[in-house]
Amino acid sequence: MILKIVILINLILLTNGSLLNSLVGLRHVPRGKYLNVPLNDKSNRWIKIHYFCDGPFSSNTTTFLLESDFTSSHLELMDIQKELVKQNQRCCIWDKASIGYSDYLYSDMYNSDLYYSNFIKMLNESNMVLVGFGDSASLVLENAPKLSDFINKIILVDAYPTRLKWNADAYARNWTNSKLNNQVNRYLEKKLSFNKLINSIGIPYGLVSLFMKVKNFDFSKEKNLFLLNEKVWLSEKNYLEQLSYEFDDLFKLNYTDHQIFNSLSISHLMSSKSNEQIYKQLCAPRKYDANSKYCLYEKQMNRFIVSERKKMIKNGGKVYECDLVECNLEYFIYKNPEYTAKSLINLAK
Repeated sequence: MILKIVILINLILLTNGSLLNSLVGLRHVPRGKYLNVPLNDKSNRWIKIHYFCDGPFSSNTTTFLLESDFTSSHLELMDIQKELVKQNQRCCIWDKASIGYSDYLYSDMYNSDLYYSNFIKMLNESNMVLVGFGDSASLVLENAPKLSDFINKIILVDAYPTRLKWNADAYARNWTNSKLNNQVNRYLEKKLSFNKLINSIGIPYGLVSLFMKVKNFDFSKEKNLFLLNEKVWLSEKNYLEQLSYEFDDLFKLNYTDHQIFNSLSISHLMSSKSNEQIYKQLCAPRKYDANSKYCLYEKQMNRFIVSERKKMIKNGGKVYECDLVECNLEYFIYKNPEYTAKSLINLAK
């Protein structure tokens, strides 16, 4: 009897998981188009990529291609796209493979390298400006050398590649290289273990929302439904495994060493906070004084990150430093997309 109950519960949960996994496809229709993009590995394989371009098109039009992080769909940047279109600009957003409405990655693929440059070329857009938000800055900078004939400028928005975060952490904590290596290993092991839990239990049984740090998970939002789909978690797994394989290169901050960056303009929209703002925003609410270990750490982190971000600016590129208390990546993407759109237009001039 107990065995039958267990089997019944298992079947109910599996049915629930299957339903939630396909819910985004049942409730929503892709708003964009598809491109069958060939891979660069001479395998004669291709991958179907979903993209959505909007705004006026002409040979003189600037096209902004917005890049979200490695596990986010096109929906994350749609509000900025809408604001750019309101300003009579053209803008494209897209889903990387294994994200949103695009195809899954092949089993031997860990990132976008095998199709990214081909995808950009096949868009056939004019005067293209690549815009990298947060950790997608590394994707933009790593692929720019293959796209010198197709892009005019690069704009970074609060660039925060994983390697920058770890180097900033090591600087603020005064870690040795050995200590940093150990911490990164622990981080990757922890994240991969959690990811394995999601993929082995959360996705099959439809329990992903229980693992999310959200009090009231809104099942009506399209971007939330993507989190219930296995794609985003498989994509995160691939990303984490790639970091593990490239471990020795993760601490090098030579983002712009390639010769293309001797001529390509790179600008930056970035948050820049004073020590006083950091104290008021981060330290005081947690009841830490200005000279506490926590507050000094946050100030050191900020100093290092701002310094490294400025080093990414190249060849007449401009920098917009947002010094408002609320300025951060969340502010640029979600809270004030109008401000971000206007800043991108000015930086692209």
